[in-house]
Amino acid sequence: SHALAALRATLRGRSASVMISHALAPPPTEEDDVDGGGNGPVPPAEVTKLVNTLVENLQGLMSLPADLSDEDEMQLVQRGRTVICAAGAASALSVFLSVTTGETGSMAREMLLGVPLPPPMPQTDPTNSPRTLLECVLGYLETVSSNKEENNKWRYDSSLACTLLRFLLEWVGWSFDCISSDSKPSSEDGSKENESTSGTCTMAVLMALLSCPSSVTLGSYAKSPPPFGQSASVKALAAIVLGLAMDAIFSSDDDG
Repeated sequence: SHALAALRATLRGRSASVMISHALAPPPTEEDDVDGGGNGPVPPAEVTKLVNTLVENLQGLMSLPADLSDEDEMQLVQRGRTVICAAGAASALSVFLSVTTGETGSMAREMLLGVPLPPPMPQTDPTNSPRTLLECVLGYLETVSSNKEENNKWRYDSSLACTLLRFLLEWVGWSFDCISSDSKPSSEDGSKENESTSGTCTMAVLMALLSCPSSVTLGSYAKSPPPFGQSASVKALAAIVLGLAMDAIFSSDDDG
């Protein structure tokens, strides 16, 4: 939490957008500038590392055995580390998105849709592998909610589910500030402070979310999330995502 607070305090919107763009097109290295081409491999961009960490750890959770025993201490410790790594990566990516506003924020959110994913795990069917990070996040939420038996509790974590749903809110462009923007004081010219920044969702990301087949699981989370951990918080966050999505779709139809 201290690292995330430091990142949020020091990261600026334009810098965050540039760092996301580097995940799509890495900048030239000093060796490239000097001799026209580097000989060594180009280190991955910071955003790429976060995306890889999130994807790999979500895949690790989904691959846990359903019959994991309470007495398998080594597996349980590894499972805990996997949850922490996935939640940390999602939270850091949320910070990158939360500090970008206006057109810069919209571009950053759309660029994150195109960041390539790491190779799937060996035991994963390549034909069913997600193509984008958004599909990976929704796919995880769907997989761990499809079976509500007691054994599925090891693959599902309510705190991670809350973090992922908050990440989706930030990705589409809805911050918790904009949700309550009607209660905020107006600026000197009488307009709401967040009206043209964080209060505007990124329609390209919203449509990508709603067009993903796994997005239907948001409805099941809003109605009856897995009965492990903070189910009330998960239910509320899923309802917020769906409610804002429907509001944005109806608003765009009215404007059109």
